[in-house]
Amino acid sequence: MLRRLLVSLILLAGTPLHAQVTWTQPGGGNWNVNSNWSSGTFPNAAGAAAVLGTNITANAAIPLFQDITLGSLTFDDNNSYSVNNDNLIFNSGGPGAATILVTNSGGNGAHTIASALQLTSNLVVSQWSSGLFTMNAPKS
Repeated sequence: MLRRLLVSLILLAGTPLHAQVTWTQPGGGNWNVNSNWSSGTFPNAAGAAAVLGTNITANAAIPLFQDITLGSLTFDDNNSYSVNNDNLIFNSGGPGAATILVTNSGGNGAHTIASALQLTSNLVVSQWSSGLFTMNAPKS
């Protein structure tokens, strides 16, 4: 019984709080529009996982029009994403670190976060792409 409980707890500890939500528009647009996201709801919660992937057909700006909270943000496209306006708050929603992943399976675009960053969790940034990744906003 104890062994089964421990295995269950270990499996739950590795389970994300929220499913990944992917940007679906072929261009830029407002983060806060539900129809721009694969789930039909824009990601905005502790532990939420947002993916800015291979759907854009040209460089795209995605402005935030309110403070947005995420547990992880992934960039992956040959074109460049720019996230700007308002605050981007990183909160893992659990004991682990929040993450920013810049991957290269979809290309090596130059991605930018120009929104002010607030950290309520540790933040791990992983750059796997050869493209430039820039965070050029105040951090707190």
